[in-house]
Amino acid sequence: LADDYEVKGDSLAIDTPAEILKELRAFRGAWVGFRPDSAQGERDWLAGDSITAFFVSRAVAGSAPRAALQQLEARRQAKSFYRLAGSGDGATKPSISYARADKIVLTMQGGDSLKVQRVEMSGNVDGVQLQPQAARKDSTARADSVRIKPRLPS
Repeated sequence: LADDYEVKGDSLAIDTPAEILKELRAFRGAWVGFRPDSAQGERDWLAGDSITAFFVSRAVAGSAPRAALQQLEARRQAKSFYRLAGSGDGATKPSISYARADKIVLTMQGGDSLKVQRVEMSGNVDGVQLQPQAARKDSTARADSVRIKPRLPS
């Protein structure tokens, strides 16, 4: 568990030459969750039979170099769940993406190890993308219909 990530698996292997994180591998029931969102506290995640995380060393002004996530690779029964924020006006809900594949690779943006730049999926791939839309008028009412007030017998 770190500030930006949570990693789970039956077994973990962590490579830290010269005390700098280079690679992390999780096996059997591997799962990586990103920082919880601020609205509901839920995480976007990647899962698979195994996950490998590759890190690069980034210089930070005035301090020791810091490890930054460069790429995540999930293999065998890989799954991903990701929400993309709405327009920012508060009225639009996030879109939701759920995908499955034999292999899923997330490449992170160079300057930010929390933002995904590219997603690649291979093997048996399927999934769904749900994009919420504003509610529409009642589609069962006919536009040319006229409502007549019933007359009560006198």
